Amino acid sequence: MQLSRLLDALPEKTVSKQHDASVAAVVHDSRLVGPGDVFVALRESSGNDGRAYIANAVERGAIAIVQEQVRPKPVPSAATDIRVPDTNAALAILSAHRYGYPSDSLSLIGVTGTNGKTSVCHMVESILMADKMHTGFVGTTGYRFDGNSLPEGPHHTTPYSDELQCLLRNMADQGAECVVMEVSSHALALERVAGMTFKIAAFTNLTQDHLDYHGSLNEYRDAKLSLFLNHLSEDGMGVVNLDDPVASDFIDASGARCVTYGRSSRAEISLGGLTTYGDGGMHITVSTPNGSIPLHVPLIGRYNEANILAAVAIAHSMGLKDSAIISGLANIAIPGRLESIDEGQPYRVIVDFAHTPDALESVLTALRPATEGRLIVVFGCGGDRDAEKRPMMGEIAANSADVVIVTSDNPRSENPESIIKDVVAGLGDKGSHSALVNRMDAIAKAFAVARKGDTVLLAGKGDELFQYIGDQHIEFDDREVARTLLQNEFSGALVL
Repeated sequence: MQLSRLLDALPEKTVSKQHDASVAAVVHDSRLVGPGDVFVALRESSGNDGRAYIANAVERGAIAIVQEQVRPKPVPSAATDIRVPDTNAALAILSAHRYGYPSDSLSLIGVTGTNGKTSVCHMVESILMADKMHTGFVGTTGYRFDGNSLPEGPHHTTPYSDELQCLLRNMADQGAECVVMEVSSHALALERVAGMTFKIAAFTNLTQDHLDYHGSLNEYRDAKLSLFLNHLSEDGMGVVNLDDPVASDFIDASGARCVTYGRSSRAEISLGGLTTYGDGGMHITVSTPNGSIPLHVPLIGRYNEANILAAVAIAHSMGLKDSAIISGLANIAIPGRLESIDEGQPYRVIVDFAHTPDALESVLTALRPATEGRLIVVFGCGGDRDAEKRPMMGEIAANSADVVIVTSDNPRSENPESIIKDVVAGLGDKGSHSALVNRMDAIAKAFAVARKGDTVLLAGKGDELFQYIGDQHIEFDDREVARTLLQNEFSGALVL
């Protein structure tokens, strides 16, 4: 594609020193620029300014630079200088155009919400594959096609739009029919899905998170609302959790028909009876307009009832068979979500991504009735993120667990001891608690005090493979750390 043709996609632009040439790719990371690429210099909320890398991008072969009109930087004469009002929107539009709008040939299913996105997407992926549909997955736990991991990512819950459009093009070229993806509030605010139309837009819930970025709960809600307002096709379907207090906002925002789900019988997809536990999971009946669907799902926790209802509502909206729903949910396994680690130890070890107040409370509540002895939790809070939730999570841990060990999550640029201090402020004098900055030491301490019948929950990181400390990405997987410690027969030495 020629540069002049690519630029036709931009509704608003100023172009100077145009050197028309064939475009190889559209790229936002200067380190990945190659000959023939267009480099979009993003100004990111993290403070990273892509304009600082313009000269480097041209040295690497960029034929054009896209930057914002406000305070532009000089562009070497070897490249075309393109100025736009918003580089995030420009990156999305140019990427979609460069890759031939791959989303137009796919049935896109987007799931947004504070909690449950990953679980719901995994469930829908499993149902679609049980129905023999070629399916892509884009989310926190990675990128997959027909169940096979792709080399791209995982980097972000919703990738940057140049990465996302390339990913969708590769899936479409391999024969993908559907792609189910998590759509984060950051991605929506930063226009990463601009130019994309979803067949299904689903909303799970809204609780406190990311207020460091969005500023208020209303702004956070509005970012999620944009999936329904700006990206849902007219012939598509909205899927909304009727139990959430802001459900009506999402129903009203949708220009398409909405299917509701929830525990209330007012919802179109609802619980058909009492959920029971056994056989390694939950027995749940879901009521739909077409009748009841009995399910056995190898998960626990009342909050997973809502996730199951969401997945069934999405499947129902797509007209999928009950047999696919039953089969798809019967063998579901979600990395880093209530994931059990078993190395022969006499107590349970569970790893979960719970990193918000609501999610932590839900997981602890789910584990309590399944725990014969004490409930021990190891968790921390991320740095450079919503600080208001830290004492809230401390209070929840103190109220819901018997032993609390506060540690580092991903401190990023913050002092980890300061983060821990914020969390400890919410603990009060309930139960037993301690604090260790080093996360491995904290996990080891939990195992040292655990006894037969106890449950140890490692919360906050789930299936993440790294710990972000300062400007370093250190390999750290709670699951592998736990396995190593357990294999070394770490037990019983320390007492809180």
